[in-house]
Amino acid sequence: MPQSDILEEIRSGVFDKLFKGKKLIEILESILRPIERENETMLCSILLLDEEGKHLLSTAAPRLPKFYVDAIHGGEIGLGVGSCGTAAYTGESVIVEDIQSHPYWENYKILAKKAGLASCWSEPIKNENGQVLGTFAIYHHKIAHPTNKHILLIKQLAKIVAVTIKHFDTINQLKASEQKYRQMFEDNPQPMYIFDLETFRFLNVNHAIQELYGYSKEEFLNMVIFDIRPKEDRPILKKFLKSRLHRESNLLEAGYWRHIKKNGELVYVQVSYQPILFNNRKAGYILINDISEVKNAEIKLKNSENRLFTILETIPDCVIIMDLSGKFHEINQAGLSLFEVETKEQLLGKSVLDFVEKPYQESFRAFMKEIAIGNNVNFEFKIIGAKGSSRWVEKHATLLKLEDGSCFILSVLHNLTGEKESQLLLKQQNEALKKSNTELDRFVYSTSHDLRSPLSSMMGLAKIIQSETREADTYEHIQMIQNRIKRLDHLIKDILSYSFNKRTEIVPTHIDFDKVVSNTIENLEHIETTKKIDFEITIDNQTPFHSDLQRIYTILENLVGNAIKYHNPLQEKPFVKINVLVDEKEAKITIEDNGIGIEKDLQSKIFDMFYRISSNQEGSGIGLYLVNETVKNIGGKISLISKPGIGSIFTIVLKNYLYEYPN
Repeated sequence: MPQSDILEEIRSGVFDKLFKGKKLIEILESILRPIERENETMLCSILLLDEEGKHLLSTAAPRLPKFYVDAIHGGEIGLGVGSCGTAAYTGESVIVEDIQSHPYWENYKILAKKAGLASCWSEPIKNENGQVLGTFAIYHHKIAHPTNKHILLIKQLAKIVAVTIKHFDTINQLKASEQKYRQMFEDNPQPMYIFDLETFRFLNVNHAIQELYGYSKEEFLNMVIFDIRPKEDRPILKKFLKSRLHRESNLLEAGYWRHIKKNGELVYVQVSYQPILFNNRKAGYILINDISEVKNAEIKLKNSENRLFTILETIPDCVIIMDLSGKFHEINQAGLSLFEVETKEQLLGKSVLDFVEKPYQESFRAFMKEIAIGNNVNFEFKIIGAKGSSRWVEKHATLLKLEDGSCFILSVLHNLTGEKESQLLLKQQNEALKKSNTELDRFVYSTSHDLRSPLSSMMGLAKIIQSETREADTYEHIQMIQNRIKRLDHLIKDILSYSFNKRTEIVPTHIDFDKVVSNTIENLEHIETTKKIDFEITIDNQTPFHSDLQRIYTILENLVGNAIKYHNPLQEKPFVKINVLVDEKEAKITIEDNGIGIEKDLQSKIFDMFYRISSNQEGSGIGLYLVNETVKNIGGKISLISKPGIGSIFTIVLKNYLYEYPN
């Protein structure tokens, strides 16, 4: 039976028993029985607070063991006192899916186990002022997780119990004294009105109904009960009144109706009717229960379900609902295309496994087992459609547990075929490019290395000729040849360094900056102007620093060499300042000179390959490019501050590999 029908049966039964004067425990048990009848796995209970508001009293629990009911009767509420004690204490819902493992049940889990109770969902019962009256609880013999419908159900039932208790008290008070009734009628927070059974005019209304509908008492008394109904509902109400109103009964099950407030707002109400005599006239006493919040929630839930199915049909990926054996139960339009069928009927009763390629079937079975125990798993495999097309898919799935205890698997299959083909093509292209780059790198390295040997021979011959000649022109020409050989040799060294930086892995080792800086300057003494430079060196190397030694030399030799070569010849005291500061994370190296400097608009280009500020300048044009690439390769960064005629400051920050490669 749909949940809404169960709730309507409960409400009808409650008001019948209320107006027949039944005892509260009988009325409350009538709330529980339909729930337990439709949901055999559920055991329900209602506990009400005593007058002090500190202890819970067992009031209704038709299916719970008597020893358990007796044991919890009179228990003091508090934080961590089971589900109900905590719910009554905090005024909040308490959902315990596993009693044996939950801390709230530490002192009661043995009792619960004896009673065969594994889970307990408890909702505080509150009156209209938010005061806790007791708790409504649903137990299960097995560990159970509530769905959104379960949560909505237990909240609705708690509200029904609260209304029942309120109506029970109200009716008893009405029967006790007419004077007391009148006072309670006026001040009761429950909307009420009295109408004439012949003319249907309002005879009396309380404050609550005036607040709910927005009409004053004077306005109500000039209206008939049809005035607060939508026009399209009035014929239905007239027919209903004609067939039910004059029955010889203490109760008219007036059901649920749509009413309209003075401002035009639509409200959903539950209407209960009691025939009375009012000022010696036959009248009807009406109780109004505003259920707009619950009704709107039901409408939203229904709309969300409709939207869900609409969304499923518009999702570009395949969406399948299947049972735990893998058989199709539902599939969207994208899924029909993926499996190459025209209609859902072609798949219903078949298993997804029938379409999985053989190499992946065993993994698919393992995947289904993981989902069945509640694990969310992603899985890539290949399927063969009904027309024979092979496709890669990625599957995401989750377990669905329905109210009746049945389980299904919601699965989304994303077609990966295009992505896989692109990945394969990209991989092949990358491998071909990598091979090409490797071969080119080897060629460059080998060729450059082979060129250095004849250059050395040429340099030796030039020195011999230079030492033996007595002719000034020949000496000058030999000097020019030597300079060109040196320039070419320097270019080849840069190419070899570039090749080394690209093709070799970083080999971190301890860096002694005192030694490295000293060796760098010594290696640059062949530059004629080195002796004119005043070197100022400051090194704070107390913290160990690890990096690639060969690459450190490449960086320093290029930067210090440039500072020497491009010093300002007009400076009386040219200098190069080298400062090194090391900590656990990095080394900061600054190389400052008072050389010729670099124009601001050229500074962004100096790290480009083969860029030279002037064609008249010496160098290959790859030195600073090599420095920049090497710095990035070992996890660093480089920056420049320079002014023409003032000088330049290069700042390099290098990563310390001490803790990544401690040995």
